[in-house]
Amino acid sequence: MSLFDTLKEIFSQDQNRSTDREVDPMVLRAALLLETAMHDDEFALEEREAIKDLLADRYGLGENKVDDLIEFAATKLNEVADVYLFTRSLGRDMSIEERKELMTEIWQIIFADGRVDKHEEHFARKMQKMLRLDHPTWIEARQEARTRVQN
Repeated sequence: MSLFDTLKEIFSQDQNRSTDREVDPMVLRAALLLETAMHDDEFALEEREAIKDLLADRYGLGENKVDDLIEFAATKLNEVADVYLFTRSLGRDMSIEERKELMTEIWQIIFADGRVDKHEEHFARKMQKMLRLDHPTWIEARQEARTRVQN
């Protein structure tokens, strides 16, 4: 069974849960990174490559599996009216370290194309609230991301 088929099965089972249903963390992370990349209405090749690298490294996936995951996450994003509803449970289900790491990854995608758009900055601030990160932790995530992108 392909990763795409597995993810479809997970979400078909989720259809019977409440609107605040649990979302597979792998799909959620991929969806948030995609939303970050598309938030400035431009999905740069550098952003796509950064997403693929982050997901491959985090989950140990090969290129085809990462492509399936990204395709599936994009499908889920298109079905959701508001990405913030999609992330409702993040603040309570992840540790502070996991939330900071996710914020760092979001910043890495923002920095991937070499510029920070005002819409991306606004999205990052909203994600700070959704992830329940204090300002110093949010800044640490930004600095860590900048260092990772520059290296």
